[in-house]
Amino acid sequence: MTTETRRGRVRRTSGGIAQLPWRTVRNPYRPIEILSADEVEVLHRASLRILAEIGMEVLGDRALDLLERSGASVDRSTRNVRLDPSEVEELVALAPSGFELHARNPERNIHLGDGHVVFSSVGGPAFVTDVERGRRPGNHADFLDYLRVIGALDIIHQEGGGPLEPTDLPVPTRHLDMYQGFVTLLDKTW
Repeated sequence: MTTETRRGRVRRTSGGIAQLPWRTVRNPYRPIEILSADEVEVLHRASLRILAEIGMEVLGDRALDLLERSGASVDRSTRNVRLDPSEVEELVALAPSGFELHARNPERNIHLGDGHVVFSSVGGPAFVTDVERGRRPGNHADFLDYLRVIGALDIIHQEGGGPLEPTDLPVPTRHLDMYQGFVTLLDKTW
């Protein structure tokens, strides 16, 4: 069944679209190495030097407490934290090569790393566009509609951080309303 839109285009209104089944995608090829091992090492050493000598500004008091307890040098007056390079390297060595993100529906869990490819929706634009109404500021109704589309397309493995910004919602609670949509409309990770 089809209908004609305001602009004279034919739009399908029932029957859905043919889809391949949900599946995990693996990249059989090694990643392209843009930098040589020596160049990567130079960048790594520079980042360790920055963390040790310049430090980073940390705004959260709890984070400052945790970092201080773990041995970091913390200057509370400037909120500057400096990290020991050998401790950073020890912690980085503990990071796994991949990990699983769990979805509400266990069949939609995704693995990040280890050559897995994950297709995600876009995250965070302030505007929404469609062929019938054109470009406009994002709103909650469109946000929920986009979540339904993301949930229905098996090629999209996860929602990427808000398909659009629902600017009609109050800023203090906007993200809570967005999370409610994620939880109630998606069985995928978000």
